[in-house]
Amino acid sequence: MVENSIRLLHPEAHDSTWGVRHHIADTLFTRVKEVREATDIQPDPNVTVLIRTRNHERTIGSLIDDVLVQQFGGEKQLVVVDTESNDRTKEIAKRYGAVIVPLRQSTFNYADSLNRGFEAADHPFVVELVGHSNLSSTCALRTLTRWAGKPNFAAVYGAALPNTNATRGDILISALTRAHRRLGPAERIERWEPGALVAHRTILSKAVWKELGGYDTAYGDGGEDTAFARKMLNERPELFVVRDPGMSVLHSYGLDPLATVRQISTLARKRYQGKGRSFTEMKYRTDLERV
Repeated sequence: MVENSIRLLHPEAHDSTWGVRHHIADTLFTRVKEVREATDIQPDPNVTVLIRTRNHERTIGSLIDDVLVQQFGGEKQLVVVDTESNDRTKEIAKRYGAVIVPLRQSTFNYADSLNRGFEAADHPFVVELVGHSNLSSTCALRTLTRWAGKPNFAAVYGAALPNTNATRGDILISALTRAHRRLGPAERIERWEPGALVAHRTILSKAVWKELGGYDTAYGDGGEDTAFARKMLNERPELFVVRDPGMSVLHSYGLDPLATVRQISTLARKRYQGKGRSFTEMKYRTDLERV
């Protein structure tokens, strides 16, 4: 009965993954089924869904539709932090009843875009997404329901899998980073790991965001969520942070060949620089972890 009540969203996205298409789909479905079974009788919390956008008219509607089809009974507030889109992004978001938080491109700051979204949030938990991503199943938000009752709950995050717009470059990077191997059973995270709390596939407690002082605007060019994750896990080890593949998203950049080479170079440099423990890694992470 549970299997009939859940489904993967945009399953065609997995068709492009080299040699692991069926593995990803089957494993992801298993993880989603675990989420659904674990939350069958639990009430769903209220959430704010924070979506950051710039000229995402072709994708924003699909993402919001993913949010609306979630098997999730809590209230869902939509907040769109938009950086001077000159297409129909804001118009489409408003049709869905979203609160629009405008930013100026000339003074854009990744950390500020997140902080402004959290400030506009009415609910105690914030789902962090970007306008060119999609949710991977109808039970993504129920990962919050699964874990929110744990003492000192702070955040849950999932993996990033190639989306329907993935280029060969995106797929190559996904293979090199072994994204499909991050679909194991849910696990509490007590030390920082690559991909922890990336701000396009995380549900974060607003209270914890506030207690930690929000995202550091010194990381205006990116790396703000990596720095935040390190701070949280290093300074507040009592907080409950969990990696749950049920919260996985479909997310690609459409990398061209040159951008792909740059990504591979960055990944190689990080691998040999203390496994990502340097300030350089914190501030200049790969674009895979950026909007």
